[in-house]
Amino acid sequence: MTLMGVTTRLYQRKSSTAVINANAAVMMPTTRHADIFDCCWGGEERGARCKGLGLGEGKRNKRMSRFIVMKCRSKLIIPKKNPLLSMYLDNIFVYTCEFRPERYTICMNIISILRYTKSLFYSKKKSLITITIDRNALIHNLKEYQRAYPDIQFAPVLKSNAYGHGLIPIACILDKENLPFLIVDSYYEALTLRQNHIKSPILIIGYVFPETIKKSRLKNVHFTITSLSQLQTLHDLIRNPISIHLKIDTGMHRQGLLPSEIHQAITLIKHNPRLKLQGVCSHLADADSKRRKYNQAQLAQWEQSVQFFKTTFPDLKYYHISASAGLLHTDTTTHNLARLGLGLYGISTIENTKLSLKPVLKLTSIISGIKTIKKGDTVGYNNTFTASHDMTIATIPAGYSEGIDRRLSNIGQVEVAKKLCPIIGRISMNITIIDITHIPDIQVGDRVTLIHDKPLSPLSVSHIAEQCDTIPYEILIHIPPHLRREVR
Repeated sequence: MTLMGVTTRLYQRKSSTAVINANAAVMMPTTRHADIFDCCWGGEERGARCKGLGLGEGKRNKRMSRFIVMKCRSKLIIPKKNPLLSMYLDNIFVYTCEFRPERYTICMNIISILRYTKSLFYSKKKSLITITIDRNALIHNLKEYQRAYPDIQFAPVLKSNAYGHGLIPIACILDKENLPFLIVDSYYEALTLRQNHIKSPILIIGYVFPETIKKSRLKNVHFTITSLSQLQTLHDLIRNPISIHLKIDTGMHRQGLLPSEIHQAITLIKHNPRLKLQGVCSHLADADSKRRKYNQAQLAQWEQSVQFFKTTFPDLKYYHISASAGLLHTDTTTHNLARLGLGLYGISTIENTKLSLKPVLKLTSIISGIKTIKKGDTVGYNNTFTASHDMTIATIPAGYSEGIDRRLSNIGQVEVAKKLCPIIGRISMNITIIDITHIPDIQVGDRVTLIHDKPLSPLSVSHIAEQCDTIPYEILIHIPPHLRREVR
């Protein structure tokens, strides 16, 4: 890779300085010590133009990095006492050196190790809201499916921030399980996994622009082809081999090639050897229902479609139509892999007696305020709650922005000191109000459970979804990504 970087601003200190010839490339942090350096960087093959002040021009790489690799066209003036251009980064000294790819990799690995080591000794700040991820429950659920269905493989679905559980925490746990691949919906999610050093194969099951697929440099990533037009464009565009799964529309009529388009798709794939067909897939429209008629019609169409591919591509690795709920309908179906979504996280929308699942996520907060109100006082926006007697109420610093569904206003509950407390008034964006009259000795800072990890609790995800007349998926994915997940 040809590197050209430019220094856009360099603050000089009053201390004595030494002039160092910087024709050789150097590394330095970009996100810290902005009072000293403000730099832009990049490679010649991508990016928009940016100009340096007095040091010529370079090309700016759009990808973000913790480090900058620069090759300056002039001389840098740096403090004499730091001739190696040392920078203090998170209490760790990092010395720059002449750039070589192998040294860059080693330096990045050292930094990662040192930062991790530091995190073990520095206490984390207290959080108003805690999302706890149970590692053992997650692995237990995976093993339950593998035990109950030993003849098929399972690929965990991590789309939509791992169903609200946290994309990276969940991926880090599953990365050690030797799975066929991890499933995400978007190229961005796949990129995020690779940037966080997740090494498992990845299947992107959502639509990706053909141009993005062509330019992708991600290793061991498979793309799902969802239409004949997308396949045709890829056939004409690609210059390097790509791995694909072909989605067949067996009756859901959402994504996938129609059965009448299969022969044309096979012709395109055989005509371009760079299109590496790894799998064929589809999706059941009514898998979480006890009605079997429509599922059986889809499965019959699936069997016909699969036979075409088996005949033409006898070495095809994966056939998958079932998600978690669909396993109840596919006992005699031709498939060797299932996409494990909601069930992986310990929640099922349909009873399966073969499995004993454990919810993985628990959401807690604290009491942030306590007050007494009189009979007749109203609570919250629009005065939707009126006190029928003198009451002690408390506030929780979490609202619908933090994943507490607004439909729980005046009907939902939370748990304080192992007792249920009703939600009163409208749930606000960042505050929920509860009645704690029946619980003595409650103090500011006491823990409050908002979503429980016990499947039979009235605060379980499934029960909350019933109260809100919705599905568990919606409750989970509304838990915002910025809240820290703690894996235990």
